Amino acid sequence: MKNNIKTGNLPLFLLLFFGLIFTSCGGVDTEPQNPLAETSLPENMQIEGNSIYWIRIKSVQVREKDSIEFSGSTNIPEGNCLFTELYENNALSSWWPVGKCFPSTGGDWQFSIALGKEGVPEQLDTNAAYVFQAYWPGDPENVRASFPFDLTTPPSE
Repeated sequence: MKNNIKTGNLPLFLLLFFGLIFTSCGGVDTEPQNPLAETSLPENMQIEGNSIYWIRIKSVQVREKDSIEFSGSTNIPEGNCLFTELYENNALSSWWPVGKCFPSTGGDWQFSIALGKEGVPEQLDTNAAYVFQAYWPGDPENVRASFPFDLTTPPSE
């Protein structure tokens, strides 16, 4: 009698075992529920509601006695201002047009400051270390990018 009870439970056990295996295999969700939770955010990104804002500076070009050109990209919505700062040897440059709005295009951006006009020197100090910063005034502490540069020429070979 005991033997019959054991073999009577075997089909039930196998049914439950295979049912659990098929259920667990069929219900696998390969998409993460919150993609941001598993993604490390790049520097200079800000989460606001469901949006992520960032600024990147790609290049700085100094054209002697002409202009300083800056370029980069952002996903800040079009029409918002980007503000800038220029540090010279770790001090904010007194001649830099702080507070000037450079309108966001919601993608790649480029702008320049004319040298030798409106209080801007004709040329930059070749011995100074500069840091250009661009930021969004909606969250200036978190949506900010920096780009260090100097004017030393590479050594000739």
